[in-house]
This record gives sequence, structure tokens and C-alpha cells, in this order.
Amino acid sequence: MKYKKNNLNEVFYPELLTSITTNFKNYELTNQWLIIGLRISQENNLEEINVKSSVNDSEMEVKAYEIFNTMKEWKAAQVNDKEIDFDLLFTVLIRDNQIIIPTDYLYRNR
Repeated sequence: MKYKKNNLNEVFYPELLTSITTNFKNYELTNQWLIIGLRISQENNLEEINVKSSVNDSEMEVKAYEIFNTMKEWKAAQVNDKEIDFDLLFTVLIRDNQIIIPTDYLYRNR
């Protein structure tokens, strides 16, 4: 699966981190985890967005949903040269007014 013709670690996660940081600049952040589920169809469409907060922060969930809803340049995953539907699950950690995407953090600090 790709986003903007690149692997997720190169473009998607950094762009997401920038977007979340920008959108929540004037928002009092509560320490929490966000659990994100995205479904990318074999037709390259973002079909489902699920965002859940570990502390039931509905405002954060709605704002995060809106961010994902603007991200449109997906390329479906492939198995044996055939495009398939794909579910992407990942987390976002908000702690002490810092936003960290653990997958991105590990990739950048390996």
C-alpha cells in the first residue's frame, strides 16, 4: 500500500504528524492514545475511517477523522500483482502536549 506514490513511512506518517500538530496547535491536549483504523479499497479509495480515543475525547476523534477524510491519494495493497482491500491499523500517542506516531518514531530513530 502506498500514499502519494510512496511508502507510508516516507510520506503518510510525516504528513499526518504535521497535520495533527497544526490542527491541534490551539487545543489543550489530554494525555491519551488514539487508535486509528483505515480501510483502503482495491479501487484506491479510503472507504472507512475509525478513530477511537483511550479517554473518550470525542472532539479529538472528530478532528482526527476530518484530517483523515482529506487524505485521498492512496494506492491499494497488492498480493500476487492483484490489488486488494487493505486495513491499516496504527496508534497515535498524545503525552505532555507532544504528539507521537510510534510507527513513524521507530522508523526515524532506528
